[in-house]
Amino acid sequence: MNKRTTIVTDTELYVEAQALARRERASLSQIVREALTAYITSKTSEKKRLSFVGIGLGPKNKAVSRKAKDIAKNRLNKKTGWL
Repeated sequence: MNKRTTIVTDTELYVEAQALARRERASLSQIVREALTAYITSKTSEKKRLSFVGIGLGPKNKAVSRKAKDIAKNRLNKKTGWL
């Protein structure tokens, strides 16, 4: 279900957004939705970033847990360090 909202922005940003919409052959609403989605994703992803992930020997020279290996191998974006 879509919700309608009103935003207030300066004229320069509005004109740039309209020009981008024309170039992309998209509606201004679509451009704003994509920008808002990207902004919210970037802010909420910060909470999911791991402060440290290491693969190696654990206590008493035992290998790290399967869960840690799974996270490092399958869920962690190797370029950014984000889940």
